[in-house]
Amino acid sequence: MGGADNICSDKTGTLTKNLMTVTKIFIEQGTHDTIEKNIMSESTLRLLSLGICNNSNANPKFISERGQPLKIEQNGSKTECALLEVAYRFGYDYEKFRNRDRIKKTFPFSSEKKKMATVYEDEKGKLYLFVKGAPDFTIPSCSHFVNKDGVV
Repeated sequence: MGGADNICSDKTGTLTKNLMTVTKIFIEQGTHDTIEKNIMSESTLRLLSLGICNNSNANPKFISERGQPLKIEQNGSKTECALLEVAYRFGYDYEKFRNRDRIKKTFPFSSEKKKMATVYEDEKGKLYLFVKGAPDFTIPSCSHFVNKDGVV
């Protein structure tokens, strides 16, 4: 170790395992250390999960074996894989809910704009714009939010 100038460590596994995991979520005016369905309203859960599933190009593989913790092979952006894992744990497997026929337009990630977006049409014909990116670039574009009761 006499020749080492820098030692980088990371307790979450991003460097050591090349994996990323969501450990905290801010939703409906509250921050939560546990990522569970019951921390938000059903309508918020649905919109969040549909947005995660459809506003992503990653293709992680989720392996469930009886009595074993969920195993994940992250294929694609580690950030997107971590978000898709959250949706999966909420009961939304992107392979079932990512519907390319319902995606009307995509705006790929731009390092200049620090965000990406997808226009999605639900089964009733209602259009949604799902945006993912840096908060300082996305929040100024917002005019509404979902409160702690799940109401816009």
